[in-house]
Amino acid sequence: MNVHTRIRVPKWTAFRNDLYPSRGRRSRQGTDWSPVAAEVLECRSLLSADVIAAISGGVLTMTADQSGDHAVNVFRLDAEHITVAAANCSTTINGVTAAIFEISDLAGVQVNLSGQFDTFSVYSAPNNPVLNIGAAGVVFQGAGSAGDVLNVYNASTQPMSILGDVVVQGTTAGSPLNVRGLRDSEFRVHADSAGDLLIAGSISIGVAGSGTGSLTSEISSLGMGDVLLLGNVTESLKQAKSGAQTNRVATYGSGQIVIAGALVEFSSGGTGMVTNEIVTDGTGGIRIAGPVTQTGILNSQQTRNLVQASEPQGGDIVIAATLTQRASNLAGSVENDVLDLGTGDIIVGGAAGGLVQSATCYDSSGFAVNLVQGGYHATGEFRVGTSGIQQTANSSLLEMNCLENDGAGAWSDASLIRQAGLGQNSQRLLNFIGIGSMGAFTIGTSVSQSGYSSEYVNNSLVICGGASGNLSVGTWVAQTSAGRNLDNYVSNSGSGALTVGAYIAQKSQAMGGHTDNEVYTAGTGSLNVGSGGILMTDSNAVAGGNANSVYTRGAGKLTTTGVIRITTSNVGDQSSAATVNVVKTGKNALGTIAAAGIVIVNQGDQDLANRLVAGAAPIQMGKAGVVWTSTGAGSHVHEITSSVNAPVVIQGSLNVQDMGMGHSSLSVIANGDNAGISMGGSLIYSDSMNTTSHCDIRIQGGSVYQNSAVTIEGSLTLVLAQTTGTVADRRAATANHVILGSLTHVAGFSLVVKGQTMIVGGEGQDDVAIRQARFQLGTTINLLGNPNLGPAWGDHLALDGTTFGGQCAIQMQGNYAQLEMNNGQGYQAEPFSGSLQVLMAGWQPEVVIATGAGVGYEPVVFYDATFISAPASGGVFYYNALKVAGDFNVTGFLSAIV
Repeated sequence: MNVHTRIRVPKWTAFRNDLYPSRGRRSRQGTDWSPVAAEVLECRSLLSADVIAAISGGVLTMTADQSGDHAVNVFRLDAEHITVAAANCSTTINGVTAAIFEISDLAGVQVNLSGQFDTFSVYSAPNNPVLNIGAAGVVFQGAGSAGDVLNVYNASTQPMSILGDVVVQGTTAGSPLNVRGLRDSEFRVHADSAGDLLIAGSISIGVAGSGTGSLTSEISSLGMGDVLLLGNVTESLKQAKSGAQTNRVATYGSGQIVIAGALVEFSSGGTGMVTNEIVTDGTGGIRIAGPVTQTGILNSQQTRNLVQASEPQGGDIVIAATLTQRASNLAGSVENDVLDLGTGDIIVGGAAGGLVQSATCYDSSGFAVNLVQGGYHATGEFRVGTSGIQQTANSSLLEMNCLENDGAGAWSDASLIRQAGLGQNSQRLLNFIGIGSMGAFTIGTSVSQSGYSSEYVNNSLVICGGASGNLSVGTWVAQTSAGRNLDNYVSNSGSGALTVGAYIAQKSQAMGGHTDNEVYTAGTGSLNVGSGGILMTDSNAVAGGNANSVYTRGAGKLTTTGVIRITTSNVGDQSSAATVNVVKTGKNALGTIAAAGIVIVNQGDQDLANRLVAGAAPIQMGKAGVVWTSTGAGSHVHEITSSVNAPVVIQGSLNVQDMGMGHSSLSVIANGDNAGISMGGSLIYSDSMNTTSHCDIRIQGGSVYQNSAVTIEGSLTLVLAQTTGTVADRRAATANHVILGSLTHVAGFSLVVKGQTMIVGGEGQDDVAIRQARFQLGTTINLLGNPNLGPAWGDHLALDGTTFGGQCAIQMQGNYAQLEMNNGQGYQAEPFSGSLQVLMAGWQPEVVIATGAGVGYEPVVFYDATFISAPASGGVFYYNALKVAGDFNVTGFLSAIV
């Protein structure tokens, strides 16, 4: 090979169109760089910085002296010549402005940098033959400098190849190039025009800064040309002072970037901003076959890792293996972002990989954010492989993990999504997965959201208001929160469908503040959960408001083929800080609720309310029925209500076991046309363990309304509180109160019990009223004793307008007990089709049967009745002979015909 150096002074204008200018730092928004020196021939300053250029073994070696800054362009002049030319007025090449080497095959380029600010560009010029480089590649190295701008690019329309590696390093392999001072340092590999750039080896950039100048490493395609990298890419920047750091892989035109190996972007240290980026700002895509790792650590300003398909037409980004983003900071905020803002797709993980985002801020002044978002105008697809998505955030100020599709593109994750806040003293944690527009989101297996906060936790899986996209989870959703003020939400406020294949589990473990577990619809879209049902658990070690809610407040239906299970354990006996468990359709909602059943277990001394409420749309529970169990000293409210055209159907039984010591109430009330409440099984209520407070029971329908009865296909069993004292409880009650039957003063049946009916009172005062009911298969009422404190404390039983099928037995053992039948409240006849036996064993009992005239005093018809009181007890039996029919016997009473 004929290699020689020609030292000459050419006309600089002859090179002007050949020399592609050295690059300065630029914004992603533009690609227009101005020349460093437009007319070198007109320089009048003394040349002071020399570069010794020589070729040996096919390798071009350039060594910069230490006398000043250097600016050098290296390109092919023609098929047989390489040009090394000065690019500023202070640089010479071998003592002159340019050196031309006669060589057809260039094996490599080695640049030995000075300790000053050096600019070296190795490239293919636009109108010249391409500069192909052999297996020795391109190496920039040096002991240290005041900053450097180093470029390798193709500005030609023809393909350019480098068969070896492209390296930026210190004096030894693997060591970083040290830069210092105020000036920015850059390294770039580009395809700038229509020609491709092929690098058969790897790219390795290692730079360490110790000044205020920024550090930038960029691999990009600016035009139509592709950048093809057959090896690995490593961009490593380290900073000791305030200079910013940026690693970037980007397309700005239609050209593609293909990396056959792995990509590592690493930035660490310093007090300036740290950014690692993979961005498509043009239509050209980025494809990476190996794993991708973006790491920004130990910085003290903002740290950000970014993968972005930009608006409006960002090209596709395809990462065949796992994408890992790690950001940590000593003081400032940290953020990991994957953003699909335009038409481009972002595909991560291929068949087996996934996405891992980890953000940690070690100081109280910053926040930690992991964000995956589809922009409002985005139509691109986002897809993750079978390793799924893992987001972890750690900060004492704010932790946020967010996956939100706000665009029209289809999103999918083949496996688990895990979002976790790891901070032990975080003031605020948000884990969010949502649909914000028409795009869908399909999650192959499951969702796990968890974390602790000393102030506030929010775990949310939602379709937002106005969104029409569908959100689907293959198996389960688990939301776990701990600390203070805890919210877990699964909700659909849009028009799309939200589907969870197996179950939803929400768990709150509070040390104060409120807890709130919610599953609901608030738009027209449905929410569907599989056979595992909806599981809610909350505990609060400090008195606070606690709620578990399953509800609709729009037209969207909420269904699960499983059971709704709620478990609570909350301290505090305060009505202002109660536990509320509710399954309801809203007052203006058309969305129905259907489930296999409801099971609620309450523990702790806090006041509580269990509610099943049909506000404006029906509720249907399956054969698992409704089972409510509660303990503790607080007041307990158990409520089932329906409204106009909003019936409640329970295919199984209603079983309420109140084992607490506070005031207890049960309300089953149908109120309005087509508002019936029906139970395929039995209704069982027991407050039998309560010896300190009393109970209130109301089971009522509206006989004035159509289809508004309470119907029990099985039996009705009521066991009242066993408190013997007369001291008022926390609800000001001094007795047990029971009202069964009609809400209105008209004829008709408001309560129908097709099985047996049993009511067991307590040893305290009991007040029981049964109005316009129908008991079809026998009735037993035993009100036991009562306080021996005079007539005001006697038990009271009123039977009004009720039909009794089968045998009926009534016992009232206490003093001054009073039994009334159609005595002012009976708006229809009261027939007993079977035998009736009444035993009143206390002192001075009283029976009053239809003693008045007119409305409310309808006839009472006996088949075979016996009324018994103890001899000489002073009992009185009052009845209106005109209103009593059938056979009845009176024993021990002083009968009085009125």
